[in-house]
Order: sequence, then structure tokens, then C-alpha cells
Amino acid sequence: MKYNFLMFSYFFIMMSCNTKVKKDYEYIDGFKKYITNTFPSENKNEHTIYYLIPVNGCESCIDLNLLNNNSFTSKIDLKIILIGETYDPIRKSKLDNLKINFNLLYDLTEEIFKYETSFSKPMIVEIKNNNCLFHLNVSDFKIDDARKYFELKEIISSI
Repeated sequence: MKYNFLMFSYFFIMMSCNTKVKKDYEYIDGFKKYITNTFPSENKNEHTIYYLIPVNGCESCIDLNLLNNNSFTSKIDLKIILIGETYDPIRKSKLDNLKINFNLLYDLTEEIFKYETSFSKPMIVEIKNNNCLFHLNVSDFKIDDARKYFELKEIISSI
């Protein structure tokens, strides 16, 4: 009963969070090539959620997206990909603190821009068995949607 309720809630929230979310991420092939070529040790067949964050974005955008990450624990198989490099010591410290709870991957040379991925702002891509289950470009107006998505994933992972 509890499981059915959670699953119903999950689908309801996903539909209400973002009605434009497509099951098929049209740039999934480019994204998979990016992951394979940039991070060859990554296993694309496992169930993984990638959260891509440009480290050279505006300060408030990065802070809001880091807040998303700090609002839940590492129960979710989340891999944060930091895109670019920063020389700002305060920002670098905030990003380094993510190592405590999450697997970090670094794309210091911004290889992602060599592939068709639609990456321009933070982005969430959930992959299982080499298929995209969820995709969200986390614009400033979608940060709450991303937070709800992560909260729901954490609830489901604790069942």
C-alpha cells in the first residue's frame, strides 16, 4: 500500500513538475558519447543519475544548484559532473565539499561542448540500462522542479 502510494505520488509529481519532460531525451546519443569518451570507466548500463553543473556560471545559479545537492544524502546513485574549472577559492571550496557525499566527475576542459547534448545550464540525466529515464535542463525557473525530483528519488531509494 505504501509502495503504491509512493509510486502514484512519484508519477503525479513528475507530471506536475514539468509537463514538457519527454521520456526520450532527443540528445541522448550525444550525451552517451560524451560520457563514454570523457569518462571511459563509467558503466552506462547501471542505473545512474548525472547532475551536470557548469562551475563558471553565475554565482546565484551555482549556489542554488549546490543547495539542491546539500538538501539530500548520498542514498541516490548520483554522479555530479563539474563542467569547467574555477580559480575562485570560495567557489572551489563549495564544490570540493560535494566530495563528502557524492561521486564527482570533472570535465575541466569542457568536453561536453563537443557533443550535441543541449547543455547550457545545469542538467539532470537519469540513465538505466543505457536508456534515458529522465532529463531536465535546470534553468533558474526549474530549480524547484529539480529539488522535488531529488527529494522523490531519495524517498524511493529508502523504500
